[in-house]
Amino acid sequence: GSLVSQPTFAVTGPDASLINALISAGPAEALQLIKANPAFGGAAFPLAVTFGATNVTSKNYDITILPGTLAIPAAKSVTFLTASNTGAVRGDSVTFTAATQIYVDVQDAGTQQTRAFGFIPASTVGTVQFKVDGVDAGTPKAVNAAGEANFTSSSLSTGTHTITAVFSSGLGKAIGGNTQTLQIDTLNAAPTATNLSTPE
Repeated sequence: GSLVSQPTFAVTGPDASLINALISAGPAEALQLIKANPAFGGAAFPLAVTFGATNVTSKNYDITILPGTLAIPAAKSVTFLTASNTGAVRGDSVTFTAATQIYVDVQDAGTQQTRAFGFIPASTVGTVQFKVDGVDAGTPKAVNAAGEANFTSSSLSTGTHTITAVFSSGLGKAIGGNTQTLQIDTLNAAPTATNLSTPE
């Protein structure tokens, strides 16, 4: 009663071609596939799709494969925001880097616990809007191949400032956005060292 041929599993229905390609692709390739198909972001996530198997034969039995349902979650993003100098003097040039990664939360069938999977750079996907104290700092910056966007300023006034990076994938619900903040202190002037001498 052994199988004569191995089954071929595939998704059927709307967007079947794209979803089958996503399933068989690696994380980085899947990210670019989603980018190339922005309309996919308009779907309702988690996306419930039907899959089945074909090409199943046996020498002794007639085999019928019942279709199943596969739930595809939306991808999520996380951004790490850093500054080239967190104790700058007023007038210094400070570069802020927002490094964004894409990942998916997957539920373990055995424990029912959710774990994060993937974590790949958001390579050339989306933009980052930088803000200084809640005010947009220019226009959104495109994410580069390393998954990073940068903003440089030399006009921070003396005091504490809140820098915000708002990542948007531009791909609708397929990849969620996120917001990250940090605080930076701008000094009025560089600290000076004073040498004190004690008379002998």
